[in-house]
Amino acid sequence: MDKFSSYFLKKLVATAKDSGLIKWGDRVMVCVSGGADSTVLLYSLYELRSYFGINIACASFDHKIRAESGEDILFTAGLCKKLSVPFYTESRDVKVYAKEGGLNLEETARILRYGFLFKAAEDFKADRLATAHHLDDFAENFIMRLITGGGAGAIAGIPVKSGIIIRPLINHSKSEIKNFADKNSIKFVEDNTNADIKILRNFVRLNIIPSLKECNPSFLKTVKNTAEILKKDDDFIEMSARKIFNDISKQEINGKRIVFKKQDLSVLEEALLYRILKTAVLCVCSCDSKIKNNIFIKKPIVYYNNFKAFVKLIQSEKPNTYFYINSFTAARKEYDKIIIEYIPAAKNLFFKSFNFELEEPLETPKSGLKKKYNIIIG
Repeated sequence: MDKFSSYFLKKLVATAKDSGLIKWGDRVMVCVSGGADSTVLLYSLYELRSYFGINIACASFDHKIRAESGEDILFTAGLCKKLSVPFYTESRDVKVYAKEGGLNLEETARILRYGFLFKAAEDFKADRLATAHHLDDFAENFIMRLITGGGAGAIAGIPVKSGIIIRPLINHSKSEIKNFADKNSIKFVEDNTNADIKILRNFVRLNIIPSLKECNPSFLKTVKNTAEILKKDDDFIEMSARKIFNDISKQEINGKRIVFKKQDLSVLEEALLYRILKTAVLCVCSCDSKIKNNIFIKKPIVYYNNFKAFVKLIQSEKPNTYFYINSFTAARKEYDKIIIEYIPAAKNLFFKSFNFELEEPLETPKSGLKKKYNIIIG
């Protein structure tokens, strides 16, 4: 083995040891699309299987979005046959499911893909589900969160470990992965949609990050370090907020209503107040079986503008006022109480608010009518 390949694998081992990703005797399901990143991950874990004392299998999901996606599955199946690795696969027409479910293509693909991956992991009795996210992915995610918005926790990036999901290549750059593939004559397939800059992730990867690397050749490492600092700060504030939430909140109607005293919330710093609101929203949203029983659906996110509206609600002099946070969650002030509750709205009330306006109401482009403030949860 050449010097670079040895360095590459040692770096993977270091990541696994430092973050406790793999234990001796683990059964590891490797998620493989056939692309460079996931194929290199499969080869790397195959090479290290005796060192880690692990059994590995491979799972590949066909989204049927591209005409050639079936060929990618055949490629991965052939690779697994060559390595004598158990192979699991499934195909779904993501476009059809997206249309039927009313979700966007990316979200639908993620739900179906992870649904299959967890099912395959269960069939294999896997202890770990390994994905090929790497350092460039981490930086892309960081930049995208800055563009689309998110708190410190969201900007903190892709975790190296989340439940049974592990990301052994999170400290490797894309160039290192491609170099490893070249030096070891590892074949892989190319996804032509990765060149479509109409997709935000591709635009960030192809246009923004290269420019940032020109300004700072160590940009990827700088982002990782910055995100780790943010994560530590966020974890500390989150822990403090959770303790306060437990002390000042009262759950009613089997968790469908979270009640606070206005006085308890009004004295809190906004950093804590934001996280308390987020915790309350997550609690009441868990009453919806579609969210509670489907771990593949993203958790609701409270954005900054939404939070500022909640602050205005607390400060309001009106004795009774409320607004819908989304189609099944409302924030309400009832004299000295602030309530977050689960109240499914009628379809014609979707994302509309009541009895609570911004100081300068917005004009709706179509009707010219003044629009009540609405809080968006995503």
